[in-house]
Amino acid sequence: MLLAVERIRQAAVVAAIRAVAPSAPLVVLAETAPGGAEPLVTLSPAAVASAVLEPALERALTRARVERVRAHFEDAPRGCSS
Repeated sequence: MLLAVERIRQAAVVAAIRAVAPSAPLVVLAETAPGGAEPLVTLSPAAVASAVLEPALERALTRARVERVRAHFEDAPRGCSS
């Protein structure tokens, strides 16, 4: 389970999840772990952005560039003519 809620609500939400699913894998998107209800993993938003979002955005931009190049040459004649 991935949890991304306001800092003020994190501890209460984590505690509620742990009450019904104590062994559920839990990842909290936060700079630090919520007090009183330690999650399985805490990831900072900056780490997620650099490790996950930035590479995904770069791949999406690359795909868009490739599609533009393909579209540009789509109707070009194929093969060599001497």
